[in-house]
Amino acid sequence: MKILSLNIARYDFNWDERKEKIIAFIKAEEPDIVLLQEVFDDDRHNKPLHQQAKQLNDVLKFKHCIYVPVEMMLSEHQVPVDVPVFDGLAVLTNLDILDHQLLRLERASDDRHYRAIQKIVVVHDVVEYIIYNVHASNRTDLA
Repeated sequence: MKILSLNIARYDFNWDERKEKIIAFIKAEEPDIVLLQEVFDDDRHNKPLHQQAKQLNDVLKFKHCIYVPVEMMLSEHQVPVDVPVFDGLAVLTNLDILDHQLLRLERASDDRHYRAIQKIVVVHDVVEYIIYNVHASNRTDLA
């Protein structure tokens, strides 16, 4: 089984150009499971409910595209946002999914963000696997 994990860094750094490169990379690697972090559903950049994992999967055509919002963003780069903006985790796969859930972690008092783990149970060659998609803090004291 081949697993690819990628932080897609929201809509920063020219998403349209990066999206094409991400799609090409995923196609070239041919993973069984793609785990994505910093997947945004952002009404400033996409149609409602057409978040970034869905945009990728519109081309990639995986059987399953499961997005889970982790937090609603009230500001981005210290600038308030005035439309719905959600940061989340996503999984793309053609494997059968037996279960998936979002495990919310206790928020550290000095962490600006909420943290969660996306748990996915898949079947590959009649064996069940539990996969965890994690987006930890880049601060060592919070990671």
